[in-house]
Amino acid sequence: MPTTRTPWTDQFRTPTVPQLRKNLQAEAADLFDRTRKTILAFDDIVEEPRWYGDCWFWSLGYFLTHERLEDDNPVALIIPAAEDLQLAMPLEAAFIKTLNVRRLKRAIRDGLELGQEPFHTRWAVWSLTANSVTDEILSVLTQRHRWLMG
Repeated sequence: MPTTRTPWTDQFRTPTVPQLRKNLQAEAADLFDRTRKTILAFDDIVEEPRWYGDCWFWSLGYFLTHERLEDDNPVALIIPAAEDLQLAMPLEAAFIKTLNVRRLKRAIRDGLELGQEPFHTRWAVWSLTANSVTDEILSVLTQRHRWLMG
């Protein structure tokens, strides 16, 4: 019996934002909408679905307009997994040094730690599960956008 691919996992068809949102439960869909609205309010940001392989499948990438065509270096990604809506952000050591990490919630610090040594990635990843955690993640994202913009 053939399996039906969701728009999120179908590598060969670029999904629309509504298609990516469709498989999310109500609370996750609200957090998805709120996160998108916050990111799209930043200056010089474009949103584009991008394929990230068998881990993040189709995710919404947010790129600075002047960097969009140069490389695959997003400001952030929304990963619309039905079972675990996530936000991922590549981190720079210089940016992390600007944060007052001690004032952040444990869940936020844990995500930041994943994007630093000794781990072999520069990506911080958080589950968007509650308004309070999402607020703090979006605060870090806002600070990173300001930092990137100089």
